Amino acid sequence: MRTWSKLIVTYTKPLVAKLTKPRTYTHTEASQSVSKAYITPVTPKEAFGDLATRDLLRGLVSLALARTPGVATYGGKFLESIHRSGPRILKDFVDGIVRRTVFGHFCAGETLDECERNTQHLRRLGVKCLFDYAAEREPGTVLSEEDLRKEEAAKEYAAELEIETIRRACQLGKGDFACIKITALAVIEHLEKLNAMIIKDWKKSADKEASIRGYSVDPELSFDFEKLEIFKSHFSDEELRILRNDVFRIQRLCALAAESRVPILIDAEHYCLQDAIEYIAMGMQKRYNTPQESYVFTTIQCYLKDSERREKLVTRIAEQFGFRLGLKLVRGAYLHYEREYASQRNIESPVWNTIEETHRSYNTIASREIARVSQGKTSLILATHNLESIRNAIKNIEQLNMRHDNEHFHFGQLYSMADATTASLRKAGFQVVKYIPFGPLEEVIPYLSRRLLENQDILGSTSVDMSYFYKELMRRITRK
Repeated sequence: MRTWSKLIVTYTKPLVAKLTKPRTYTHTEASQSVSKAYITPVTPKEAFGDLATRDLLRGLVSLALARTPGVATYGGKFLESIHRSGPRILKDFVDGIVRRTVFGHFCAGETLDECERNTQHLRRLGVKCLFDYAAEREPGTVLSEEDLRKEEAAKEYAAELEIETIRRACQLGKGDFACIKITALAVIEHLEKLNAMIIKDWKKSADKEASIRGYSVDPELSFDFEKLEIFKSHFSDEELRILRNDVFRIQRLCALAAESRVPILIDAEHYCLQDAIEYIAMGMQKRYNTPQESYVFTTIQCYLKDSERREKLVTRIAEQFGFRLGLKLVRGAYLHYEREYASQRNIESPVWNTIEETHRSYNTIASREIARVSQGKTSLILATHNLESIRNAIKNIEQLNMRHDNEHFHFGQLYSMADATTASLRKAGFQVVKYIPFGPLEEVIPYLSRRLLENQDILGSTSVDMSYFYKELMRRITRK
């Protein structure tokens, strides 16, 4: 056995070294060489000792596939095409491969029961889970009456699943989170209209710095759409009825989250919808957040050129109404879409031109909001795989004499990515949460396609994961 172990190590090591070699991209989070002085190192056994060997092997295969430019660029489109018009036998064959590789690695399962089983190793490390039914929709679709009826059923299904997610998180009693995408719960065409209306209203403002997008539309953020003339001039009565029902559906989930003490995160999405999403999110925060607790969170994407303005506006709303701001900070998840969308319409791209500008925006906002956490004004999730941002955040925390286990501050990473970083942060005593996507394969294909494409932008961290997977496999083979 020892001889075979040596042979396996000898012949696989060069291949894995090549696969795990860090690669640099134009907009990558992990393209910089950063000191790990502020992160407690972990061994492969500490990070992955609880994972089954088949999961380690699947991780190596899936990340190797994700690092392949052709697969990343065209894999998602191929999947969508097969599901849309491919023969059943081909669809079943492809689905079988995808379930055993990238879906099995990047998603925690198709059901909540599968999620619960597949996240037990994270719980043993003391990592919290942020459950997300990963169905999402792209803007630009105009629905017929028949489509709207089908959409209504899909929205109700998503809402019922989210209710079960909140209840399950509450029962687990581990301080877990829930997450919703507004596009899974509301008609996108109406969100686009609301977004355009908010921007148009904002542009009329004499003092744009003092004006809050959405706030001037509805000063109390009360969603009494029928009582506001501006809504009547942009929406038909039927559209207002559907919009009101969609917002009420979202409100029902936020109310349950607050009652169950399970914080719910409203995800950021496409730029052409984001003002509408933030308008709804801040209205929900006004209702359910208190001066002491944040039960509803909004998300700011720092790859947007106006991210700092957005951060200042949401903090102003929180101060105006006297509640604790709930904020998740991300770099952004729709980079390729936003650039293509802007190029097709010959408009300026809303995202920064360089990764350095995104890093600067992220770290600046993070520093400001960490200070607000120390003042009792913000509950913050820093969602990042970037070691420099993590190091800067820890430095700020220590300068402010904040406890590592402050319940209003969390680091966050994606499921099955940057797992070594997650384990290291947890070992150092920080609160850490993993974003746990789940759902039927057909529903999460848009998420999976985006994840494959985005991985070209964060492969610096996946090379570390692959190295850890390999070392843990070798440890088991050689029985060290």
